[in-house]
Amino acid sequence: MNTLSTPIFRLKKRAHQLVRDEGIPLHRALDRVAQLEGFRSWSLLASRYKTDPLHIQVLNQMRPGHTLLVGGRPRQGKTKLGLELVARAAVAGGPVAVFSLDYTEEQIRAEFARTWESGNQSPRSPIIDVSDQICADHIVARLQKAPGCSIVLIDYLQLLDQSRATPSLDEQLHVLTQFAKSSGCKMVFLAQIGRGFENSSKTLPDFEDVRQPNPCDLSRFDLGCFLHDGEVQIVPAP
Repeated sequence: MNTLSTPIFRLKKRAHQLVRDEGIPLHRALDRVAQLEGFRSWSLLASRYKTDPLHIQVLNQMRPGHTLLVGGRPRQGKTKLGLELVARAAVAGGPVAVFSLDYTEEQIRAEFARTWESGNQSPRSPIIDVSDQICADHIVARLQKAPGCSIVLIDYLQLLDQSRATPSLDEQLHVLTQFAKSSGCKMVFLAQIGRGFENSSKTLPDFEDVRQPNPCDLSRFDLGCFLHDGEVQIVPAP
């Protein structure tokens, strides 16, 4: 199999740039990019390099007990990806849970339903907790009452640090990552990326760009998935 000069999502961006620069139809731009990669048309390239949806790629890299940080600036798809991960696990039949200090229960259920509205299967309804008391101890206590969760979504990391009555974020992260390892559940944390990233020369954020009002040890995570402007990278924790 030929090796592409760059990932498919970058080739698509190159085609869109041709549309803007030369005013040609998108299908012609895609075909031109494909020809530079050694294919007669974009459809031939796409069929050769068909990839799984992002949530499947992420799940394939997670193991029982793994913790994942999903980071991005606002409106980059963090919540959508998180709920797709939960929905996929729910379809597989295992208990799943969503803890959110940001969304209401109605918003979560609506997003969850939209994730699978075009599918043929009805996912198992998740445990949803949107109480103001969400912190590491609260999450662990709730999960201990519903053992066997295959995946847990926490929305979002920085809000665990908003109350002075709770332990530091670093302490909470330690408790949650240890619980994930001991129970075997996979934990996904949505996380904000600092505004400074947008003034940097980086194409994608990474662990260095995670907003930390108070420092915490991000090496406790196993993986990071970072989103920006339609591009994605999945990397091990530092």
